[in-house]
Formats: sequence, structure tokens, C-alpha cells
Amino acid sequence: MFFQRVTLLTSCFFVLLIPYTQAQTVSAALLLKGPSGQSVSIPATVINKLPHIEHQGKDHDGQEHTYTGVPLATLLKQVDAPLGGRLRGKALANYLLVGAKDGYQVVFALPELDSVFTKQVIFLADRRDGQPLPAEQGPYRIVVPQETKQARWVRQVTTLTVLTAKE
Repeated sequence: MFFQRVTLLTSCFFVLLIPYTQAQTVSAALLLKGPSGQSVSIPATVINKLPHIEHQGKDHDGQEHTYTGVPLATLLKQVDAPLGGRLRGKALANYLLVGAKDGYQVVFALPELDSVFTKQVIFLADRRDGQPLPAEQGPYRIVVPQETKQARWVRQVTTLTVLTAKE
């Protein structure tokens, strides 16, 4: 009898957990907006298949972690952002606005993200220490390896928007 109750409770728990897991997967889509106004929603399954890089460093908690993710430049190619040889002249006034679930926003000039201009690779992390990011950080967060102040290490990233600075 006891075993049947435990089995029933366990089954109920997993049935209740299914919608939550599906909701997390659905919300893991990233919205990219390009300089021409085009928008692309990229699901987690596509992001998982893109080339990933790693960075080991200290988090806000002061502890060492290994973050794994996709270079922002790789993602921005999905919306035809001017990178590489196209990032010159007026295109240098383009920037990336990163938006988070809580409304927090930060800006990166496109040359900060382009390997033609810098050796630093700023990326969208989807894993920490080999596991998906904790809920308070994920599903995605920005990692800026060479910055000592982590104000632009945005948590719970939802949108990446390429814009042009106006006078």
C-alpha cells in the first residue's frame, strides 16, 4: 500500500512538471532583430547546434565557473548585421542592444563583437559548469570575458537588437 502511494505521488509530480518543462523550453527562444527591421526567433534547439566557446572566470558570487555559449557575432549573422568587411563607414554607428526579462538593457558597439576589430569574444552563454544556466541567470546570459566589472554580463537575455546611432 505504501509503495502504491509513493508511486502515485511520484507520477503526479512528473505529470505536473511536464507543462513547466515545456514552458521553459518555449521561453528559451531568443529574439534577434536586425538593422533592416527583420526579426528572427531562434529556438534553443538551434542555439544548441551552433559552435560554442568556453570561458572560465569569476561570477557575481566571486566563485570560478566555466561558461559555454555562442559568440554574439555568430548570432548576429542570422539577421544580416554588418560584420567583417561590411563593418566600415556609416556601419560603424551600429550597435547591439541586449534586453533582459526584467527590462535591464546594455549596449555593445558592433566592433566590440567583430573578430576583425578585437580578439575578445563576447558570447551568449547557455551553460555554466556543463549544466544549463540556473533559473535566475538563464536560459541565456551575456559573458564579456575581459571586463572586470560585470555590469554587462546580462542575465535572462530575451532579445538582441541591432540599431543605428542617430545624431
